[in-house]
Amino acid sequence: MSSVQSVLAKQKDLSRDQLIPLLQQIQRQEGYLSQAAMTQVATALDTPVASVYGVATFYNQFRFAPLGEHVIEICRGTACHVKQSLTLAQHLQRRLKLRPDGNSHDGRFSVVSVACLGACSIAPVMKLDGEFYGHLTVEKVDALLDAVAKPAECADDAALDETPVAAKTAARGLLKSDAAPPERAGHAQDEDAKSVNSSAICATEDEVSRRHALSGGRGFALQQPSSPEASQS
Repeated sequence: MSSVQSVLAKQKDLSRDQLIPLLQQIQRQEGYLSQAAMTQVATALDTPVASVYGVATFYNQFRFAPLGEHVIEICRGTACHVKQSLTLAQHLQRRLKLRPDGNSHDGRFSVVSVACLGACSIAPVMKLDGEFYGHLTVEKVDALLDAVAKPAECADDAALDETPVAAKTAARGLLKSDAAPPERAGHAQDEDAKSVNSSAICATEDEVSRRHALSGGRGFALQQPSSPEASQS
């Protein structure tokens, strides 16, 4: 029994009102809606295939081709549009040579336009294999694609194993925001303060050692400069 047949078999009293939930379940199982699947749904609901296809193509959530190895969701919301997300989408189209179904010719990438990814504060933004990347430019997108598409091979023993996971990690490093998050920034300031204090302590200890040597091992105390009145008395 196919996945489509198993989905239909689980439903009781099939009706046309169940069309969208049925299509959603089929897509979850198969990854997309094939022509054969839509034909089976139309037969089960006793409705024309054109009606099923019309509903499926109306909603952006439905896909009609298998997804590639890497899925890119490019945000086309207002905030991202203002920040030139259209330029990024057009660049992806050219760079990956996308087909009308949004897949690259080699089947490795799928690009999906999304109304909003809900990350307006880091616009323009896109998701790659579930990971968010913000404040994007064409150059950053290219760096990300290069890191992900790099073959899994090592030039020498010192090189990292460029598995897809390692490539994604490298890409995230390339695309870190220039401005550190507040908590990281505060941590950096604390570290700087510790470094300065440590330097001051080391300098004081060096001075004590130097004076101790000059005094021939005799005890001494660090003295404050005397005031002019004390000198006159």
